[in-house]
Amino acid sequence: MSLENISQPIRTQSLEEHQDLLQEKFAEFRLEYADRILKRQIPFPEETTISIEGETISSKLDPKFIISRYADIAGWITAYERDQEKGEWDSLYEQNLNKIIDFYNTDPATWKQKAMDWLLEEKKKAKEYKILHPENTSENNQELSFDSGTIGNIRFFVDDVSEDSPAEFQQYGSVMQLHLDPLYETKYGNNESISFSESMSKIATSIVDRFPQVSVISGESWLLDTKLAKAIGFQNIKEESFASGPKFWWQFLNKDGTLNKEKVEQLLKTGIPPHKVVKGIIPVMDFLKKYLPADRRGEILLKERNPSFNWELFEKERAALRKLYRNWDAINATDYEIELNKNTYLASLLEEAGVKDLFVKHIYKLKEEGKTLADLEKDPIWDGYMKTFFNYIKEKKFIDKKVSIE
Repeated sequence: MSLENISQPIRTQSLEEHQDLLQEKFAEFRLEYADRILKRQIPFPEETTISIEGETISSKLDPKFIISRYADIAGWITAYERDQEKGEWDSLYEQNLNKIIDFYNTDPATWKQKAMDWLLEEKKKAKEYKILHPENTSENNQELSFDSGTIGNIRFFVDDVSEDSPAEFQQYGSVMQLHLDPLYETKYGNNESISFSESMSKIATSIVDRFPQVSVISGESWLLDTKLAKAIGFQNIKEESFASGPKFWWQFLNKDGTLNKEKVEQLLKTGIPPHKVVKGIIPVMDFLKKYLPADRRGEILLKERNPSFNWELFEKERAALRKLYRNWDAINATDYEIELNKNTYLASLLEEAGVKDLFVKHIYKLKEEGKTLADLEKDPIWDGYMKTFFNYIKEKKFIDKKVSIE
């Protein structure tokens, strides 16, 4: 594993092979970056704390923090294990992260190679499993949520604001998060792409037609540390020297799908990335005025928060039910029903939506059949009740609001 190997060009005509090789180079790059921080060869990028599986970790050169945040190979390995139907994400991730930490604690000189070898092994197993079990792979079973997907050339995710949302969003009802990385991606040899302006126009139209409850658009990316932020109309509200995921790492990628040697060398030699990760927002009215097509302008119907809906209590009880769901394997049906009814506001909403009695009856049936949490995650009847309920909640949370876009 060396800087020279990381920076070497990828020579293949196969898209799938190119993506595989690029991921491997990214893995080597991130492992090398984390290793240089641990060896104190480059400056530590941030002072903060994070929570990993309920454990608060200080950022002060703690190996668990650094390896999880800057390398995050455990996440990739877990994804491959999930492709093989090996178990539930949280427990797998924790096991895998601890195994990589053990590699480091046992021998800091070889931990990178051991982690890389393990990643390649699980990747190979996942491919073999996909061939043998094509009907079970996550790629075939994944349903796209109504509130996420791709519009034009940009990925998006719509989420209602809750007590766990960042402070800057608390005044809003629903946020559309734009993942701007596709603006910088190509399909390695296929230069055909939807233009930026067309993508934004499609997003504006989609807000009016599908997501009228959205009151603010947000983005978080290294791209917002460039002139693109001003062109889109984002207001800068936060800067980070580092953030995980494509919003940070894609700045090291050339448009032809290869790693940029100069940028890679800059980070590994100085610890300073070319760009910070910037979070920005655009109020929905400003966004629509800028991007809504001319033939859709005029008086339109959006939505705003319903003041009679108890948002705070709903989110509190919803969090309690998430915890109850995660404890499925350790609780019987009677106790599950008792705990459900303790959350009186949410229970009443289930009743209003017409699914509470059906839901409770199904809980008893699943318990009688000995179904586990892993079974529950794939149960279409449970999923159907939840979809019915949350579709009802979407209507309940918001009220109509007429606006004019000239």
